[in-house]
Amino acid sequence: MQWLLSLERQLGRLEFLVALIGLVVIVFATGVEVISRSIFGSPMIWTGELSILAQVWLTFIGASAVYKERGHVGMTGLTEILPPRLGRAALVVRDLGLAALVICVGITAFQLMSNQWAQTLSTLGLPRALTSLPVVWSMVSIAASAILSVFATPATSSGAEEAG
Repeated sequence: MQWLLSLERQLGRLEFLVALIGLVVIVFATGVEVISRSIFGSPMIWTGELSILAQVWLTFIGASAVYKERGHVGMTGLTEILPPRLGRAALVVRDLGLAALVICVGITAFQLMSNQWAQTLSTLGLPRALTSLPVVWSMVSIAASAILSVFATPATSSGAEEAG
C-alpha cells in the first residue's frame, strides 16, 4: 500500500508540473499576442488557440493535482460531528461516489477523444483530441486517488483527522 501512496505523490508532483507549464504557456502566448498586436500591429492568430489549449490542461490536470493534496473544496462538518465509524463510512461513500462519477465522465471524454484524433485545431494543426486528453487523464487520476483513499485511510479515522 505504501508504494501506491508514494506513486500517487509522485503523480501529483508531475501533475503540478504539467499545470505550471500550462500556466507559463498561457502567460507566454498572451504576452506574444499583446506585443504582436500593439507594437507590430499584426496579431498572431495561433496564440489564442494555444492559450485555450493550455488552459484546458491547466484546469483539469491542476484539479487532479489539487485533489491529491486534499486542497479541493469539501465539507467536513458532517463527518466531524458523527461518531468515528459513521464518519469513516461517510468518507468511504463520498470517495466511492466521486470515483463512480469521474469514471463515467472519463468514459464519455475518452469516447469523445477517440473521435477527435483525425480532427485538427484550426490554427495550430494539432489533433483536437489534445483538448479531451487532460479530461480523461484527470478523471482516471482522481478516480484512482479516491479509491486509494478508501483503502489507505485507517478504519478508525474521522473527517476531522483527514481534514487536518
